[in-house]
Amino acid sequence: MSKADQALIERLIPLPREVAQNGSRVVPVAGVRAKCEPVAATEPRVARALRLLAEAGIGGSGGLEAFRIECLLQNGTVPLPAGLREVGRRLATLPNAAQAYAIVPEASEAGRFRSLTLLANGPLGILYAVRTLLQIFVPSKTDELRIPCVTVVDWPELEERGQWGGNTHDEVDWTARWKLNVIEESVGLSVDDRGQTALALEQRHISHAFGEGVSIVPYVLHLEQVALYAGLMSRRDLTSTPDPSKPLPSEYVPGLCMSSPATIRLVGGWMELIAGYEHIPAIEVWLSEDRSPCFCERCSGREPFELEVQCIQEAFRRARARGPELKLRILLTQGSYPVNDRVIAVSEPEVQLSYYDGGRTYDSSHAPMITPLLEEYARSGRWLGVYPQITHCWRTVFPFTAPQLLAARAREFADKGLANVIGYAVPSNRHHEFNVMALAEWTWNPRGRSPEELARAYARFRGMQDPELYARWALRAGEAGWWLAESRMLLRFIYNYDVDVAVGGERTEDHRFRQAGVSYDRATTEGAVKLALEARELAARSGIPALEDESDAVHAGLVALLCLDELSDLAHRGVGGTQLSAPLDRLDRASAVMCRSVSRWGESINATIPASSSSVGAMWVRLRDTANVLFRVCDTLRSRAPFRDLRDPYVRHRQLRLGAWSAADFGSDSVARLSFDVTDRVSSGHCFACFTYAQGHYAAEIVSVSLRRRTSSGVEEILSRTTDERMRVGRWEAWHELKLVLPVEPGREGARLYLDVELSVVILEGSRRESWECAGEIGFRPGWPEATAV
Repeated sequence: MSKADQALIERLIPLPREVAQNGSRVVPVAGVRAKCEPVAATEPRVARALRLLAEAGIGGSGGLEAFRIECLLQNGTVPLPAGLREVGRRLATLPNAAQAYAIVPEASEAGRFRSLTLLANGPLGILYAVRTLLQIFVPSKTDELRIPCVTVVDWPELEERGQWGGNTHDEVDWTARWKLNVIEESVGLSVDDRGQTALALEQRHISHAFGEGVSIVPYVLHLEQVALYAGLMSRRDLTSTPDPSKPLPSEYVPGLCMSSPATIRLVGGWMELIAGYEHIPAIEVWLSEDRSPCFCERCSGREPFELEVQCIQEAFRRARARGPELKLRILLTQGSYPVNDRVIAVSEPEVQLSYYDGGRTYDSSHAPMITPLLEEYARSGRWLGVYPQITHCWRTVFPFTAPQLLAARAREFADKGLANVIGYAVPSNRHHEFNVMALAEWTWNPRGRSPEELARAYARFRGMQDPELYARWALRAGEAGWWLAESRMLLRFIYNYDVDVAVGGERTEDHRFRQAGVSYDRATTEGAVKLALEARELAARSGIPALEDESDAVHAGLVALLCLDELSDLAHRGVGGTQLSAPLDRLDRASAVMCRSVSRWGESINATIPASSSSVGAMWVRLRDTANVLFRVCDTLRSRAPFRDLRDPYVRHRQLRLGAWSAADFGSDSVARLSFDVTDRVSSGHCFACFTYAQGHYAAEIVSVSLRRRTSSGVEEILSRTTDERMRVGRWEAWHELKLVLPVEPGREGARLYLDVELSVVILEGSRRESWECAGEIGFRPGWPEATAV
């Protein structure tokens, strides 16, 4: 195979299982014909394949036929030619045969390459064959097309490869391009005052996805949360009975009573509605994330998760009557983890289980993910899926190009016999494009490429001038970033930034996502810092800002980890004074670099998202939290012994407390409007409005934040409004810092500057106004200079 032929094959993502090329032929685009038997051509996925060819200028009419592309379905109305029968027999026996396909070249009697036959067992295979072919077509400026003489036999290792969450609803066409074939979406349940259920599912969206080769699998949200989100908290015939021996918390949300006939009818009714949609292959129900027992006479003393599974299965029988081909999926959770063996025991043989756990599958460590119990379950022939995060962390938004992580995960899932992988990328695929494509690559063909080879293929796809340089960078940045992700440092501090770093301390993380602890080894981290420095050098040579921002962010995070370890060690040994200053000051600078690089990376991606996308516009909550979290750690350290008496060279960048809010500040419209004079704190560049929740019924929503100038003559103008996403600060997200971009000269002689804030209180259904509380603090943080270095 020539280097040119090899280069064409290296463009393919995912790499086919078997692919060979022997030259190519240049033909007029107008002379290329696409053919398909008429009956097959009406099937939506085959029709989409033909449209893709037409969009590439292939398959038109007029002029002489110079080249033919023929789509053939096995067992169709047209018998296979003798020369294709052997490959046809092989396709029929391959794993996941419904998605398998072959591309077979044919020569004329004179030996001239004259056609390609795309052969498949089913419509999805035809669509995949066309997607593969179009990746290696080379258009010409002279209305000619270079067609490779390529032979392919291909099939996926895992039956279902897909995503949930983020902006996947908007990404059907893009993810389908890489042969990802499932998107799991919320059914969007709501129940009106008359008890009528409405779903947010759209048949047009489902049908469009089906035509692209993507199945939409609707899910019902975690069952203990349904009452809140579906407006059922006042339905006493459905909701669970609380523990009579304990007082109710002010933010109490009831679950559903799984023994109630009304619950079974309700859930069954939801499933019947879902079953009425076309092209839905399965319905999924998420088990409760938290163990939520009901204490009524029917439920008391019984295992809650067994009751949930039995209720779901009974309810599904109603939907099965309407859609006999429907499958039922049940999502395991961290709540069910201790009793997953009992869940398996009560789940019926045809039920499909997916493994999710907020601490064990939302994990980017080097450890294997599938437990022995579930591995044995999958090897027994039962259908098993998994929900891994494919990013740094579900709660952070951090630049992380992760070829090594994605390769390891996909190979483990394939080796252990899983049928389904549903990746989770926050907040959008645009932030993690490489990782999504890596998920597609290795769940299709787990051992076809090395991480370095995929990085080169991605660089070619992106049109980078030096794919080799990018591949070297990706390996170093990926390995360094993997160790930072495994440390869970950012996740820990987002939930507990005020932990006493120097003397240990308890974590108060969201109970739904308790982690096993921060993973850390000094020698490993020091090695990762060296890799991060090498990545920074390669990124600088590339001249690509995204690579530089990621390299700086990873390096700053690893340096912060080392500084925190050093400070903890010194404090434990009783060392004080100036010896603490160097690592403490370096931690401050690392915090500034983290904020700058993560923010700049996120803002640059935000600017590229199409206006039609639901992800466009404001900066995301989790990204801003990630960028600013180390500031909060540094503020806390400086306020505590043995650090509080040290000279603080960066005192002007600390958060300044402006004031507080309480329930008394909310008017009859449940909105609090507060204003603070910040004249002496503002300079050009940017700043942050800081919110910290103290106590309350549930949460407050940050409606607006702006910076207002009042001149000495009383003229007022708004200098800046935050473009950060609208955020809630409360029970689950105890703090946020929103960015404000400032003009070059925000202050004028005699003018005053004010931070204006609007908060609205979030009150749960059924709560009495006189019984709720909502309180917290508001602060102000000036930005750091852009030139700050670690």
